[in-house]
Amino acid sequence: MEPERAERLAELDWLRVLAVLLLVYYHTAAIFVHWDSVVNNPEPSLWADIFILFVDQWYMPLFFLIAGASTRFSLERRSGLAYAGERMKRLFVPLVFGMLVVVPPQVYFERLQDGLFRGSFLDFYGHLFDGFYPAGNLSWHHLWFVAYLLVLSLCSLPVLLWLKGSGRPVLEKLCGLLRRRGLWLFLPSLPLAATETLLRPRFSGPANFVDDWASVCFFGLFFLYGNILYSDERALKTAETHRRWILTTAVGSSAAGIVLFLSGRIPGYGNPLPQGVSPGWVLLMLLRGVNAWAWVLFWVALARRRLAFRSRLLAYASEAAYPFYILHETWIVAIGYQVARLDWGVAAKYLAISTAGLAATLFSYEILVRRIAPIRFFLGMRPVRPLPAQPG
Repeated sequence: MEPERAERLAELDWLRVLAVLLLVYYHTAAIFVHWDSVVNNPEPSLWADIFILFVDQWYMPLFFLIAGASTRFSLERRSGLAYAGERMKRLFVPLVFGMLVVVPPQVYFERLQDGLFRGSFLDFYGHLFDGFYPAGNLSWHHLWFVAYLLVLSLCSLPVLLWLKGSGRPVLEKLCGLLRRRGLWLFLPSLPLAATETLLRPRFSGPANFVDDWASVCFFGLFFLYGNILYSDERALKTAETHRRWILTTAVGSSAAGIVLFLSGRIPGYGNPLPQGVSPGWVLLMLLRGVNAWAWVLFWVALARRRLAFRSRLLAYASEAAYPFYILHETWIVAIGYQVARLDWGVAAKYLAISTAGLAATLFSYEILVRRIAPIRFFLGMRPVRPLPAQPG
């Protein structure tokens, strides 16, 4: 692998690792919000609301953009058929394993808190196949991302292969727009805003591919954007050069969003969704598109500036990131259910849950996952490469 390519992949690996680490603190904060979560603290916190609202604008779009960029490099060394097979092993197998093994404890503690079940986890597991969540108990919960990424990867494959081949002139024109200065950098926010404007009022349901077409299209665009952006070094350099201006736009749009949330005008998060499209709604969704794209583009630009290097820590963390993502939420829910019942303040509970959740996830990865070949397979990890034979 040439040095420039290695640096770009290092940047993506750092972004992925740091984004996964942030999930520990994001999902811990979700325990303290004013709306329903898997488990909830009796005393909610406005600061948790604001933190969740801020991060929620860009952190999953960032994951999908990273996945789209990684797909761009993957298709350089794999055929479309080989790529599809790799997606099944890395995404479908962990999704099924997670729904059967990793997620059920989350649903169990949720049912306990809501008073819908009494008994041991083994008793609950006997009811796992009574139906699909939320009426039943079989769910993918936080693994919805894996399911969405699997479907988006396979469904977009013909388009990505076309852009790589006969559609290359179209790709060049799209990248050319991103190389321009000024407002052209924010052109990708317009399709995002249009998707939110037209689909969010009608299809804002849970992550089930039926009631949430707004999110499917929104995240699908970021997946495609990642592939396009990382197809052109000059477009990436433009974002890096203008990162301060991009940050100013991101901070300004976030501040406006928080003000609208506190005034009750941000839909969702405990506030009602609109009954139809209005000028105010269009303005709000334009703000949403600009905010999400500006933050994702800023993190990419910052990573290129500061994180284009490799280290032993990155090598370890890159391998651990995916199984860490799969495991972390179950530990946070299990620990959070117990800590939320204690007579502690919000800050003490938050620190205890996040720290214990981080430690438990790392411990389970190191002891149970990293060293055991079948579990590595079920959590989407590649086999351990044998050490090269030493010359006699």
